[in-house]
Amino acid sequence: MTQHISKTNRFKKFTRDEDGAMTVWSIFLCMGTLLTAGVAIDVNNAVQSEVQLQGAADAAGHAALYHLYKTGQTEATKKAIEVAQLNMPKSLYGDVLISTDVEYGTWDFGTRTFNTGGTTNKSVRVTTQRADARSNAMATFLLGLVGYDTLELQATSVWSMDGGFCPPRSPGKSRGEGFFSLGAVDMQSANSYEDGFCIHGEQGVKVSTKNIFTDAHVSMAEYLNLQGPGDDTEKKPGDYLEVYDYNTDLDKAHFEQSYHDSLTAYFNTMEAKITAFAANPTATSDLIPDSLKINTAKGTNGVIDFSVANGKGKNGELLIPVVTTEESLDPDTTKVRLVKNAINIVTCTKGSNTIQLDKNTKVSDLVLLTNCDVKFLEGSSFENGSLITTSTTKNTSISAPNGTSIGSTGYCGTNGGNSDGRETFMMSMGDITFASDFEAYGLNLMSLGTIHKIAANANGLGGINVMAKGNIDVTSQSDFGFCGEGAPEVDIEPFFRMVG
Repeated sequence: MTQHISKTNRFKKFTRDEDGAMTVWSIFLCMGTLLTAGVAIDVNNAVQSEVQLQGAADAAGHAALYHLYKTGQTEATKKAIEVAQLNMPKSLYGDVLISTDVEYGTWDFGTRTFNTGGTTNKSVRVTTQRADARSNAMATFLLGLVGYDTLELQATSVWSMDGGFCPPRSPGKSRGEGFFSLGAVDMQSANSYEDGFCIHGEQGVKVSTKNIFTDAHVSMAEYLNLQGPGDDTEKKPGDYLEVYDYNTDLDKAHFEQSYHDSLTAYFNTMEAKITAFAANPTATSDLIPDSLKINTAKGTNGVIDFSVANGKGKNGELLIPVVTTEESLDPDTTKVRLVKNAINIVTCTKGSNTIQLDKNTKVSDLVLLTNCDVKFLEGSSFENGSLITTSTTKNTSISAPNGTSIGSTGYCGTNGGNSDGRETFMMSMGDITFASDFEAYGLNLMSLGTIHKIAANANGLGGINVMAKGNIDVTSQSDFGFCGEGAPEVDIEPFFRMVG
């Protein structure tokens, strides 16, 4: 007898029947797994593409800034696009960088913002992109199932050029400070280097003990050429881990950087400029600080010539010529009286090779150009001007006794005030030596030889750059980097750095 099951019972049976449930569950599980895997693949591809874009942006930004400095914006934009395409070929990635992606402006170090529209552009912002509008957006693997067929990606890199080899750290500084040597820098103990102060020895840096490097930079061409105290036979290059133990934060300040080409070019340029200036001194030379104005009505177009020779004393002793200022009350008429706001040329003749700056005399507001060795006498000083000698004498082309002061003490400001802006340049084709208690403010000190000793007193060096083609010996127990203004600079190529 045939049994008939009602439609109601059939439906109840169907709803209670669990046969095949795993098949349905497997379908959903498979779809979820595929979607998760697809998302993972797409996210990984996106991360890799962003890394590529960032690398291309960084390289293009550096190229743009370099060519902005060398040739201007048009060539800079062209080179930026070329470099971006070298990193991400157009045949594979399309136009990741076009001309409108390269922007020029200024970087505010205080607020860390990029501003366009300035008249003096020293910064560049580069944005690399993969976008639908450029038909180069990144294609997805499985995100298309949820409506994302492509992903738009971009990366930005901001570069800025700062004055000098050492970038300023404090927002208020337009230039940094530091010691820069094509040879080696030798530092003794108990110095404090702050606020981004730079110490660079192309051939190495030797550090004693109890120095403090707060936000400082200590660099050399090869990382291992950081040495500790003692003779070279006792300490080998590379024993820097032990040196770290005796110098606070040196491990954070120490890094590898070569300035060989830049420093070589700088010293070659300075030698050529000094030679040209000695042959034809002009009031518009950039070897004269901006704070000094030459009065072309004095002498011949602001140039006054003096010739000096050794004299003989009553007992036949050699009398070395002395230079003083035109305001000096000293009645000695044999002294050379330098004229303010003029280029004073002092030429040594007839056996003389040295001139002396008069005792207790401040020589200021002028250019002293000479072929003589220059010796500071006790209490003499020089500020707001240029002292330039073509003498190549070892050790003593410029020399000074204890307590010599170079530059204006107001350069760094007092009680938090602004700098007086009085800049001082001192340049020699030979060696330079300063004895103890040396003070210098707002000074660019350059030697085509060796700087044998910088023996400053506490807080005695502010707003300085010391440049030596040979070695630099720092024997002071002093603070560096405290000045509210960076050092004055002469013909130094800017420091390029990524800021954002």
